[in-house]
Amino acid sequence: MENKLGKYLFMGPLLQLLQKGEFFARMVGVMLQVLAALVVLGSLATIFKAGKVMFDLHPSGIMGGIMYQLFYILAVYAVAHTLLIRAQDITNLKDEEFYALPIAAYLTRLIGEIYAAFVALTAIGGGIFVWFTGQPVGKIMSPVPFMFPVPKNPDFMGGIELIISGILLATASIIATYLLAELLTALSRVTSVRKNVSTGPRQIADHRSGQSRFG
Repeated sequence: MENKLGKYLFMGPLLQLLQKGEFFARMVGVMLQVLAALVVLGSLATIFKAGKVMFDLHPSGIMGGIMYQLFYILAVYAVAHTLLIRAQDITNLKDEEFYALPIAAYLTRLIGEIYAAFVALTAIGGGIFVWFTGQPVGKIMSPVPFMFPVPKNPDFMGGIELIISGILLATASIIATYLLAELLTALSRVTSVRKNVSTGPRQIADHRSGQSRFG
């Protein structure tokens, strides 16, 4: 009865496919490609909203709004392009026994890369916006993204604080995520080496036993 039902149910075959490294890597790659498209589509609403705010600014502040828009568009491009690059890297991974750890290492790097690209570029644009308008960056960036630096005062020094804080956070995220990714890569290599070492003596023993049987 269970064998007959298995022909019409999909979880069994799906779980078997997930155990294959090639399929798992391709699935993650496709998800990252979809995420890149969603990032671009989702950014359109923010761009249009920022455009409305920009036209309500005084003439000297419009240039600051334009500069912010340019840096924001550049940040969205950097995030989307990074997602596509890492999606291709993960899809091209070799089909090995241990595949989840290498993929996790790529995803860890990806988190740091997209956060660094977005925060650094948007912080620069936000700092220029503060310089030209004397208004907080939340005026044009609403809501303010999580873990995004916000200066206390919307003045010249506040703009400098925003830019420096964004660059420092971007650098720290790259260092932290790359370090974690290297630890995952090292763990993957150690696991592979232990697997090879444990199977090596067993293969030699099987070979010797075969020689003793057949002379």
